[in-house]
Amino acid sequence: MSSIEQRHQDIAYQELLPFIFQDKTGEEFKAKADALITTPDGQRILIELKESPLNTITTRKTSRNYLLSQYKWRFKRTAPNAAAASRELHFGGYNKDCLDYGWNHSVYKHKAVNDVLKEQGIRYIIVFSSHPPTVKWYNKQIPFKRFYKQRFGLETMLESEFNQLKQSHTIH
Repeated sequence: MSSIEQRHQDIAYQELLPFIFQDKTGEEFKAKADALITTPDGQRILIELKESPLNTITTRKTSRNYLLSQYKWRFKRTAPNAAAASRELHFGGYNKDCLDYGWNHSVYKHKAVNDVLKEQGIRYIIVFSSHPPTVKWYNKQIPFKRFYKQRFGLETMLESEFNQLKQSHTIH
């Protein structure tokens, strides 16, 4: 559990979402959100809590391959599978590898989740504990919220903004 998730344990929502998602190659995956907010008018908002900017890994297979490669490079042995590699990298002091290459931290994964949820009338917000003010994309510096919204259709906010949202809505 990340430190941002620890700070918001009071609103943990650990159920798998009742939808099947697909990466750009059609490989299916399940997902779960970190929190669920219901607005006074009944709108559901699913929240994903993140400690660092999202990576640009485009498929689950690419993520698995990178994690297995990083594991082999770091530990000089082969991991039995990508999940084991990710777990051992994380607990072995190489969490940055998990952030850089993990599917759970991919902007494309979150876009796929958002696209399905939007079709169901469910709002999805990615909350960052902190984030650099800009994202470099093709040699341009773009304000991070605009980058995620324009490039991927993702709604984002900082944890400080989320704390205000929590105070004004019902949290499940």
